[in-house]
Amino acid sequence: MLIQIFALALAIEALGLSIPLQAQWAVDQISESNGKVILTVAAIFSLVIIIQAGLNLARAWLISWLGANISTQWVINIFSHLMRLPLDFFEKRHLGDIMSRFGSIHWIQAILTGSFVTALLDGLTGSLALVLLFIYSTGMATVAVAVATLYALGRFLMFGALWRASEQSMVFDARQQSELMESVRGIQAIKLANRQLERRARLANATLEAAKRGITAERIKLGFGAASQGIFGLQRVFLLSAGAYLISRNAMTAGMMVAALSYADQFSIRVGSLIDNAVELKMLGLHLNRLADITTADEEPARGRLEGALRSAPEVQVKGLGYRYSEWEPWIFRNLSFTIAPGQSVALVGPSGCGKTTLAKIVLGLIAPQEGEVTVTDQPSPVCRSAIPAEGMAAVMQDDCLFSGTIADNVAFFDSSAELSKIEAAARAAGIHDDIVKMPMGYETLVGDMGSTLSGGQKQRILLARALYTQPKILVLDEATSHLDSKNEKVVNDAVMDLEITRIIIAHREQTIAMADRVFDLSRQTWIR
Repeated sequence: MLIQIFALALAIEALGLSIPLQAQWAVDQISESNGKVILTVAAIFSLVIIIQAGLNLARAWLISWLGANISTQWVINIFSHLMRLPLDFFEKRHLGDIMSRFGSIHWIQAILTGSFVTALLDGLTGSLALVLLFIYSTGMATVAVAVATLYALGRFLMFGALWRASEQSMVFDARQQSELMESVRGIQAIKLANRQLERRARLANATLEAAKRGITAERIKLGFGAASQGIFGLQRVFLLSAGAYLISRNAMTAGMMVAALSYADQFSIRVGSLIDNAVELKMLGLHLNRLADITTADEEPARGRLEGALRSAPEVQVKGLGYRYSEWEPWIFRNLSFTIAPGQSVALVGPSGCGKTTLAKIVLGLIAPQEGEVTVTDQPSPVCRSAIPAEGMAAVMQDDCLFSGTIADNVAFFDSSAELSKIEAAARAAGIHDDIVKMPMGYETLVGDMGSTLSGGQKQRILLARALYTQPKILVLDEATSHLDSKNEKVVNDAVMDLEITRIIIAHREQTIAMADRVFDLSRQTWIR
């Protein structure tokens, strides 16, 4: 496809290079008063213009089609890679920063399909125009080369300033996006605390900083635009005077001067465009560097896999586990070891901050420990030594959310082969079925992470239904009933306890803790029941 685009563009440029010849012939023939020849030349070059317009349309369509396809493929591939990155990649970055880096894909695609092809053509066409200009006048060609060299030198001397301004603009654009997203997500807390003005000030500061950097970059570009117009304008005045002098000395005809000036203009325009596109291609590195933060990040190790699906509730063994956020920070826990028997329900307790959620994430394989391992057995010997296999576990974590779609979609987690009977069974087990059928649209009620009329307790039970839909053999619940009233909490707890699966429950409520088979105090690393 690139070859086709390049071939079309080359044909367009070749036709464009022939236009000055018409000007030369027309001017010279007028001086000879040969009307028939003038009409013939006009007809020929009118046809050339029509063909050139058609080829321009075809090239624009091909570039548009190629750009859309490249962009689509890149977005899909990079998003797939993003989904395979470890959880801590997302926990260490603002959402706006990730979105900004992801958005660099479109800039890269636009530059590669636009500036890259244009730069190649500008280089080729400019060279041909220069050769033709040398044929007409060596002096004129030398002046054109000198002016182009001067422009290129100035453009590249200021490249560093343009790079820094553009980079800072992107950083503050990402910060502005983060401020906006945080404010929209936390609008309820903002209104309750009456902090609209403070949030407005934070967004305004980020916006102003981004605008300042953007203006700096734009000033540099505008400066070079003005310099280009001035330098090449003065060149034209000088060449026009030189051409008039050559005509007076009978060194060229008036038509030759018009053609030479046209080729000089074409050379100047093409070389100026080539230099500008070369700068754009060099600026491509800025977007590549930002996108590389995503593309070069190591994907998380593959989840542990079983030789077959879990057939019964497995045993979970935690052996010498240790975790800390970095080598310079204190251990959250260390030398942690315990065993959960098959089908057992274990409550993890301890003060906030002792690492209960962190332990749950390690057991689920979301993050990796610095020391020790978690093994899962569903037979006497271990069959998995990295993490609980994804196909055999489910969880409801504190920060889990619903996604845009229907309640049925969310319970089935958008399973393309979902069965309503299975969805309803999961909802009944989570104690949310009766609430759903009372809604006007039932299971087709639209929900999302925002803009939903569901209560906190209803959301939690839908999340629990989503976990139970997969019929897991291991279930991890992290404060999964914290928003429920006592009656609904008992219904959910009874349903969970009736499941013949291994359950790990993080809770602070005595009612939930009391229903567990055993209780492990993480802060003291000991069984208390």
